[in-house]
Amino acid sequence: MFLTTLTSLYLIAGAFVTVMFIWQTSRALRYAQNLNSTSPQVGVTLIKPVYGANIYTEANFESWLKQNNSGNIQYIFSFQDPSDPALVIAKKLQERFQFEIIVNPVLTGYSGKTSNLYFALQKAKHELVIFSDSDISAPPETISKIVSQLNNFDIVSCVVMHTEAQNIWAKIYATVWNAVTVALVPCVILKKTFPALAGGTIGIRQDALKRIGGLSAIASYIAEDGALSIRAHQENLKVGLGPILTSPIAKMKFSDLWHKLVRGSLIGLKMNPNGFFATVASYVFLYLFWILIFASLVFQNYTSLVLSLMIFLLRLFQASYVSSVCTQKTRCAYEMVLADFFSVCALVVAMFRPYVYWGPIKFKVLKGGVLQKILP
Repeated sequence: MFLTTLTSLYLIAGAFVTVMFIWQTSRALRYAQNLNSTSPQVGVTLIKPVYGANIYTEANFESWLKQNNSGNIQYIFSFQDPSDPALVIAKKLQERFQFEIIVNPVLTGYSGKTSNLYFALQKAKHELVIFSDSDISAPPETISKIVSQLNNFDIVSCVVMHTEAQNIWAKIYATVWNAVTVALVPCVILKKTFPALAGGTIGIRQDALKRIGGLSAIASYIAEDGALSIRAHQENLKVGLGPILTSPIAKMKFSDLWHKLVRGSLIGLKMNPNGFFATVASYVFLYLFWILIFASLVFQNYTSLVLSLMIFLLRLFQASYVSSVCTQKTRCAYEMVLADFFSVCALVVAMFRPYVYWGPIKFKVLKGGVLQKILP
């Protein structure tokens, strides 16, 4: 009786969450799609922190170099490794486009990404700055839309859809990350309950960056966007939603997927403003139906089993909806089953082994998400 009652209540809650999830996500995406692309003729600095390359890197870079913005754009591609394969691609593009390439070793006390941003920021000529990861592709009107949004906000966080997943590990990654960057963060930004940010592409005013203490204030965190969102909240900065961009993945190794899942778990465990237990509780709520399915089989409670499977279908529907929106074709996100399994495993590992890597550099993740470099 207890199992059936619990499963019934969970199904009702799951149905409500699914309706709200679809409604709020579609609302946020409509907002991002319909942003004004008319921006004033002001200068903007685009900074690309680069580490590594895949088959889409050249096309990603070129998409930013072909923007329709009416104002002056300063491009800075910032590297940390002179042997980075993406550096060869950037130099090839430099034959056709005007932009600056800089290469600097990782600065002590900074993560790899924030170190790249730091050196590029020293050369920024404009008040408006865009930080965009190297794996992101942008439609021609992207910079104009970001600049237009920066007329009304201090920080603009773009919607990044992870696409072109070509193997199972890449599909799992897309399923997990799109749930955050396409659904969770955009909805939170529009609700204005907390200035959440997705760090793939962010537009920011330099005076706003100074108000939060500069780049050094977020330099040593596992997630600079998480640290920036917390600082933005403390300083009452206005955060707005930016346009929709894509991040084509291609293929991914399991080791890369695993590292990203552990990193994501550590961000939740160490940087959740509501604390460690809030993250654990959210995982329990999200994945409880798996426990209910197992318990229903063990106790041969077939009513509860049917209800649990209905919850599973709701979860699958949520994942399939986001996947279909991102790929622009109807599909069943069957990889959700493995995504759930590996996400829970990564959470458990992150609880007891709070370590991440940036290239060859190993860090321990301390309370608050601060990175502590582990000496070899």
